Amino acid sequence: MDLTTLGYALLFGLSVFTADSVIYADSYTLRAEVHEDVRRAGYTRQYVENYFAYEMRRMFSHESAVKPVSVRASGESTVTAALTDPLGADRLRAALQNLFQVDPLNLEIYLLPAGDDIRAVGFGSRPSGAFFEFTTRAEGRAPPAFLSDVATQAALVIDSYHARLAQARRTTEHPGGPAEAQRRLATELGGRPRDTDAPRPRDEAALTHLEGVLAFRAGELDQAEILFKRAIAQEPGMVAAQANLSLVNLARGRHLPSLALAREAESALPTRTELRPKAMRHLRGAIYAVAAYNADAVRQANLAQTLWQRACADLPALGPLLVERGTPWTPPRSVAPCWKPLDRESQAGYDAYAWELAALGPYPRSAVRNGR
Repeated sequence: MDLTTLGYALLFGLSVFTADSVIYADSYTLRAEVHEDVRRAGYTRQYVENYFAYEMRRMFSHESAVKPVSVRASGESTVTAALTDPLGADRLRAALQNLFQVDPLNLEIYLLPAGDDIRAVGFGSRPSGAFFEFTTRAEGRAPPAFLSDVATQAALVIDSYHARLAQARRTTEHPGGPAEAQRRLATELGGRPRDTDAPRPRDEAALTHLEGVLAFRAGELDQAEILFKRAIAQEPGMVAAQANLSLVNLARGRHLPSLALAREAESALPTRTELRPKAMRHLRGAIYAVAAYNADAVRQANLAQTLWQRACADLPALGPLLVERGTPWTPPRSVAPCWKPLDRESQAGYDAYAWELAALGPYPRSAVRNGR
């Protein structure tokens, strides 16, 4: 091997390692320490780490407009880390992360004896740099139930929006029915997450928006409007909240304000760099659809036709989707791209973001009265 080839190989290796160091800097490495007395109760370090990581992954497994953090147990390594760790390259990884000003995130869990009970203490730092800690007790619960609760508390502290989103999905399966379950969750969301630090403004806005979505789905339009406006005040330019506030106006027959809000959300959409590409497409399609219906209602036929075309470029099965959901407003049959058959993939794509975006969702009865 000549020096040029060796040089290219080293450069390629360093590039891959640098990418690995930067990509995984925003993921949490979980490390658990288990007291000897607690190990006798069946908690091994490997079991705690693996089960805890599994629970948090399950909580964040659903699609979301905003990318959630990822968690991996300390025993899990990346491909490049497995190749480079035997070389003692940990200091190089730390140096590269320092160079690019990205910090590795660590979540540490300690299981300690507390008399006849077991106490879990966790601490770490958020991607924003804010330090957090929490503690809870087993209180006689079996290991899976206890560790699941610890994982939930950690998720609420680290990424409260996605944790609440996961709780919302589970809550709707409650025997009391979806509307009642949503009301209970909305009440719960009114409180602050259990955390030693104040929530970040973006967390507050995201939780307020989620509460507004739940209120809308329960048919409580007054409460939904208040919450969407509050979310926008907390985070100006929050596209999903603008789109959903536009939908509240649409449900009440306020077509001009609804159209103005939808166009405002459309303008703000390109600035939301934290959105996933697929989420961006679904959100954009929903905004165009709401704007199109409003334009049609105020007799701006040419604008409505253009907006329906744009909506269906992002959501080709929009017509069948809205018909299936029982919504009173659907694209005209003249817009052919809107009426492609609704297949499993497009249905799954909608369901993935339905919890965050009320637009295109099953509408409350109060909305149907004002539909066409």
